[in-house]
Amino acid sequence: MANPSGALGGQKTLLAGEHKTTVAQSGHHQRPVRTRRHPESDQFIENILLDAAPAETLTRCQTEILKLIVAGNTNKVIAREIDRTERTVEYRRRQLMRKLGADNTADLVKRAITMGIV
Repeated sequence: MANPSGALGGQKTLLAGEHKTTVAQSGHHQRPVRTRRHPESDQFIENILLDAAPAETLTRCQTEILKLIVAGNTNKVIAREIDRTERTVEYRRRQLMRKLGADNTADLVKRAITMGIV
């Protein structure tokens, strides 16, 4: 079983902008090393996250729904437009958010525009 506080745990801490103290070993001596995120790295991290899910991984249906979301349509209107149930549209919206790494609809729209999907 992998150690949850291993390298990935450290990355999560660093991405969250928190301070992290590690132990650097040099021969027989150990010294604490304090690291923190550099403010200019925010844009770099955002670019990496946006590049992680390219537009070509979206299906035709997902792209169509995403365009309708960006246009400001509600789930109910989108459902009527594509002749599906509102519940299906909600499911597809959640899929899109997960695939593009968005936390909410506003973030989903921002990512869709930034990635050039719409």
